[in-house]
Amino acid sequence: MRAKVLVAVAAMVLEGTMPSIASADAWSTRPDFEVFYRVSNESYGLGNSNSDTVLVLRVKGGDGQQFWAAERRQTKKLVQKPELHRHVWIDGRECPALEAAFEQLTALPPITFGPPSSTDGVSMVFDGGETVLSGPGPGPRPGSSRFSTEGRSGRVVRVAEHMGPVTNWWFKVEPTLERCWRPSPKLRDGIVLKTRMGTDAHAKAQKP
Repeated sequence: MRAKVLVAVAAMVLEGTMPSIASADAWSTRPDFEVFYRVSNESYGLGNSNSDTVLVLRVKGGDGQQFWAAERRQTKKLVQKPELHRHVWIDGRECPALEAAFEQLTALPPITFGPPSSTDGVSMVFDGGETVLSGPGPGPRPGSSRFSTEGRSGRVVRVAEHMGPVTNWWFKVEPTLERCWRPSPKLRDGIVLKTRMGTDAHAKAQKP
């Protein structure tokens, strides 16, 4: 039996499939190492709808320096207006508003849950929408060991809500990014950003 186990382990090593500590720890991994923040907004009601996904990336420029960038795919339907389809990008070096928008996350109040007794005041939501945000946690506290829970800087936080601080934050910062979106992943210095949401199906898979 022991010989079989050793053979299996050796085969995994040779195939490069031996699980690492990082891949086994959900707190210290992200699905895509370049994607730090994911924002999704799905709204609906009275014939209107909006499906919006934004990925905020940390990429390397031609000079070797890292910078923030973003990719967005959106489908928006408004009554008596043409349907909006757009797939656009942001070069954060030309848009300080991108980093500034996500700096504001530190000012949001902590997310809290209501006790069982609060369910009496909860009603169904028929019209409205949902905003979902995922991103890195606050990082290790000063003096924390990387082996302790608070020392895991790779922690990922995900929040979904119909209305609240995250939704209000997105509705506030989204207009500040409007002038920054560009129709091509090819930036002015020749860098081409990776396209992760080439189709609606790809965008759905990238939602937080």
